Amino acid sequence: IDGGRGWGNFQAGMLFSDKGWHRFANPTRGVPRIDERLKPPTRIVIRRNTVVDCLSSWLYFDGAVMNFVLDNHIAGNSKEGLCFDGGSTGNVLYANTVRNNGKRDNMTDRALEDDFVLRYGRMEDGTAIAKLPGVSIDNAAYNVVVANLVQGNWGGGIKMVRTSMLNTVAFNNIIDNNEGTNRTFHFFGIELGGAEADAPVPEAVW
Repeated sequence: IDGGRGWGNFQAGMLFSDKGWHRFANPTRGVPRIDERLKPPTRIVIRRNTVVDCLSSWLYFDGAVMNFVLDNHIAGNSKEGLCFDGGSTGNVLYANTVRNNGKRDNMTDRALEDDFVLRYGRMEDGTAIAKLPGVSIDNAAYNVVVANLVQGNWGGGIKMVRTSMLNTVAFNNIIDNNEGTNRTFHFFGIELGGAEADAPVPEAVW
């Protein structure tokens, strides 16, 4: 898979989600129907694929459970190489090469606004100041990330944030990440962080 043009998370090179789906009139955008829950994708083996140069991520897991990602080449994608999100649980990322992802290049202001990072601005080369890691574990639990090469990614190597909990990260080679360090952000090989809400949380109605 080469050169995916959609910038949304749900337009990744590969998408595994337990949510329904609908599109806006603009074909570059799409959003999940969170009120329509489907059976989660499970027990799928994703092996020996090459996915490069997508505007979004290589692989986006949203509510996926117990899948296996083995021996893939994940490089040059504008967003994360791979993201576990939306309650993804018990997935295994093993023996993959994750290189040069997360630069957020060739993205429009609308794309950055949709990701809530336009306010940070752009670097001199036109890419976003807010970079992304090779692997993101964001609102996901009991996933295993082991024996991968994570190298040269722009926003760090492996990031665990928000309700990421009880995940295992072990025996990875994490080399020369933080390529996108700048006046606003410094990134890390492995980051365990909190994050503010992307948008204001509405007050509860009682």
